[in-house]
Amino acid sequence: MTSPAAKNLFRPALSLILLLFALAEALLAFYGPISLTRTPSLMVAPFSRGGAALNDGQMEELTRSIEVAFATAGSSSVKPQALVEEYLMPSGRSLADIDSRESAMELARELGVLRLVQPVLSAWEGELALYLWLYDTVGGEPISSESFRASNLSALMESLEGPEFAEAFDIPVPGLTPFDYSFFLFLALELLLALLLLLRRPAGLFNQGLIILGSTLYLFAFFFARNANMDYVQRFVAHGGDLKMAADTASQQLEAALRFLPLILLNLTLYLFPGGSLQRFFADKKTLQDRAIRSNPPSDGISASIPAAVESFMHHTPGLLAGWLSGLLYTLALPSLFRLQGVPVLSFVTLIPLFLFCRRASRGGAATSVMAFASLQVMLVNFWHSTYSYVSLPFTVLLSLAQWLIFLPLLVWLLRRPGRGWILTVSSSWIVFDWLRGMGFLAYPWGMLGTALYPWTLFIQVASLTGVWGVSWLVVAFNAAIAELLTVGERRRPLLVGAAALVLLPLSFGALTLALAPKPEESITVLLVQHNRDPRKHDYAESLDALLSLSEDGLARAAEEGRTVDLVAWPETAFVPDIRFWMRRGNEGRGRRKLAERMLSAVDSWDTWLVTGSSDHTRLPEEGDTDYPEISHNSTYLISPEGEIGSIYHKIKLVPFTEYFPFKEELPAVYEQLDKFDVTDWTPGSEYLLHRHPRAPFTTPICFEDIMPAHVRRFVAEGARLIVNVSNDYWSLSPVEGMQHGVNGLFRAVENRVPLVRATTSGLTLAADPWGRVLGSLGFFEEGRLLAEIPEAPPGMTLYARLGDWFPLLLGALLIILVVVRVFVYYFKKE
Repeated sequence: MTSPAAKNLFRPALSLILLLFALAEALLAFYGPISLTRTPSLMVAPFSRGGAALNDGQMEELTRSIEVAFATAGSSSVKPQALVEEYLMPSGRSLADIDSRESAMELARELGVLRLVQPVLSAWEGELALYLWLYDTVGGEPISSESFRASNLSALMESLEGPEFAEAFDIPVPGLTPFDYSFFLFLALELLLALLLLLRRPAGLFNQGLIILGSTLYLFAFFFARNANMDYVQRFVAHGGDLKMAADTASQQLEAALRFLPLILLNLTLYLFPGGSLQRFFADKKTLQDRAIRSNPPSDGISASIPAAVESFMHHTPGLLAGWLSGLLYTLALPSLFRLQGVPVLSFVTLIPLFLFCRRASRGGAATSVMAFASLQVMLVNFWHSTYSYVSLPFTVLLSLAQWLIFLPLLVWLLRRPGRGWILTVSSSWIVFDWLRGMGFLAYPWGMLGTALYPWTLFIQVASLTGVWGVSWLVVAFNAAIAELLTVGERRRPLLVGAAALVLLPLSFGALTLALAPKPEESITVLLVQHNRDPRKHDYAESLDALLSLSEDGLARAAEEGRTVDLVAWPETAFVPDIRFWMRRGNEGRGRRKLAERMLSAVDSWDTWLVTGSSDHTRLPEEGDTDYPEISHNSTYLISPEGEIGSIYHKIKLVPFTEYFPFKEELPAVYEQLDKFDVTDWTPGSEYLLHRHPRAPFTTPICFEDIMPAHVRRFVAEGARLIVNVSNDYWSLSPVEGMQHGVNGLFRAVENRVPLVRATTSGLTLAADPWGRVLGSLGFFEEGRLLAEIPEAPPGMTLYARLGDWFPLLLGALLIILVVVRVFVYYFKKE
């Protein structure tokens, strides 16, 4: 037991410690080993050759090695010459026109690049000599220089990996990034908390909000440090130094821990021991037993010990811990860092801690518990965004948390009003929220709880009636039913029967569906190619070599087995160059034209169809035959056995902020910031086009389009009998993203009773039948090809394919009615 004197000193002492730590963190942000720095953008100018006899290919290889060396050093963000060439092409210019340091400096300023590297290569006494000068483009002054000598090109490129390079060019630049401003906001709020404690003002909810904010910022910094693992090409983003890139993951994660954890631990100390003791978390055992007996009479036939434990949890477990426990269980249920396949059974208990706490909590306590749950599961489920682009993780976290803040008032209000209809209102509101976050420009229906049950083939057959929304509703309703069962004194047997029905009915429906499933009379043979290449990193010719080699190997194997391949499928942007543009008149003899000709010629020799991801354009009226396309699309091409372009689909559902920004004219300042991060400026397509294959018309949702139920269902309604998802998930550098993506897309097969195949760069490449049963798959981040016999889709359409998202719409209508009735009853009783 803590003495009264100690209790009186606890809060002032803690406030002084908090004040000192906050001031120390502010000081360390500007001085010392963890001081804040920014990462200026950098461009390598075209070479000045001093008599070195190297061909163009060797010069390109050396240029790439220099760019890799600067990117690896970590103190610069490199804008590669490949992207500079893309920038110059629409205006008819070329890097070949840059013939002096002055013209290179002018181009760097035009691009907004802050540093310029001027390389000079010469031959001297049988050696190659490379001289590198680093300039500041704002003032034009030199910053650093270094020379490297070697007997041959290979040795010269190896010398760029040595310590001399890092010593000369790893030059930290003090400065603040946008994330650093959020850190200083956190420090300012910590100082305000210290002041409230000194003034003996209530600060409980304020402190809880700080814990959620601090832990979210810490997890963000921890996962963002994974950008040190990004392939060098993904560092090729000229962003004006607006982000700090990790030099190496371990040091950046340690820096994040030193910056955030001391203050978070102090906040937790205040939260767990508000009066300097643990007394609030221990209750008198007899009091708990008396309360349990009063609310749960033994005659009910169920031991009172369980409700007593529940009472203890509800009244004496910190709300943040309840929210974090649910957030962790939610993450574990899905494919995650902890277990790639996920733990599906956990989905049936993941929300129980959150629901139990919020039923008896105050409004503020319930709100902080829900936000603790949301912030943890959003970070842990979406961590892989840190290696997509430098804006992907920030926008995903901000968007997701903003959505939860909008949903928060309704959810808290419903959770705190137990009674008849509580299970239905809570579960319905949850599913309507999931459905709404998959709508519109910001659509991102990722990580829905029902997708965790992908291995339970029997259970998920209900998706053919309701879509994935019905599967998620069953799981959330089961969690709510168990939470109700553990807290009520009456109606236990009906609740037990209801909870059991939520599991047994869909299992029975699934068993009946599979038992009555017609045996397919025919099948389609598809060759899925996974070439394990990042189109942003690997040379286009190298990627094409791998694609052709794997395809021809698979075709040869099929021929040996006496099988005829009906379709070869390549991943998203497997062949990056715009095929139609480069095959135009006037592009003869150019490098990318030769690649396109080689690819089409190969298909002509295969005597089968190819579908591949690529890019395409919309021809403008004023555009001449040789002009560069001004409107580009992420696309799929169907190439005929004669090597001719059959049909082209333009991706309709582009990823916001990373593939396009639709308000660049209305919000030019936002677009300007996104453009600094080299966000792809695709234009969304508008036509729900089917590729017409002789065996079956099929749709090709590109990348994340396959996670949108209504979008894919629209193609099936148009007549698609096969879903061919093409995706590039190489950038995630983690099998977790590929697994989450793959199992999410698997539900499109069940919903529409149409077979699904996925051709991806690095996984999850798979083939599934119309009931969602996986017929075969390839490993992650390895080359391979999968030859799959796909059963034809059964005749007819599922209820979901006919009616679409009727189930969440019905739940939304019921929710509105129930809320209106509850509000009416509440005010009627009050009067």
